[in-house]
Amino acid sequence: MRPAQPNSPPRRPVLNDIVKPRLLGSDQMFWWLIDQNHPVHVTLVAEVAGPTTVDGWRAALDEIQRCHPNLSGKISRDEDANLWFHHVAGAPIPLRVVEGNAAAWDSELAREMTTRMDLGQAPLARATLIHQANRSTLILAMHHSIADAKSILFAIRDALRALSGQPVEKLPPTPSLTSLLFRGSLHLMHTSYEPLPSVLEVMEQHLTAACAS
Repeated sequence: MRPAQPNSPPRRPVLNDIVKPRLLGSDQMFWWLIDQNHPVHVTLVAEVAGPTTVDGWRAALDEIQRCHPNLSGKISRDEDANLWFHHVAGAPIPLRVVEGNAAAWDSELAREMTTRMDLGQAPLARATLIHQANRSTLILAMHHSIADAKSILFAIRDALRALSGQPVEKLPPTPSLTSLLFRGSLHLMHTSYEPLPSVLEVMEQHLTAACAS
């Protein structure tokens, strides 16, 4: 195990990382292509017991969007058919508020699952809130090119933290799976590669061991 590097603090997001366009990885391109014929966004439901306000939920969504840069962007295609993720400021997560029984969310979930997102419009996320005085249900949807089910779970967790007044950690933009695999391969090449011994070196080692015995 390598010792920790004292001069390598955790990387924090910088402005250029957040606002500059980023090429989509092959995994993100796949979901974009599938979405041309069938919606591929991910939707999760969270039921919350206790008094809340619509304004409180609105502020919580704004906070997680501020802390998660992938929630403030759109996808566009250039003249060479390359797909880019563009950060867009001032595009809040849409919040649709429904008054009714917070436990009867099946029809609202079905509506969210079948309504396609416009990938050329930011953000690639939206929320529906079934609100009552002492009980609420949040339905949070994100496109699969920027999130999976685990990502939405963390976003819901952070929304609940913000709703209760707790701080939410600000994160750097999340790279594509392709980028992560490529970086991991480069790391292995630079840290784990050792030249194989030549045939003569192996023979010499065996002869030395035999003579010593």
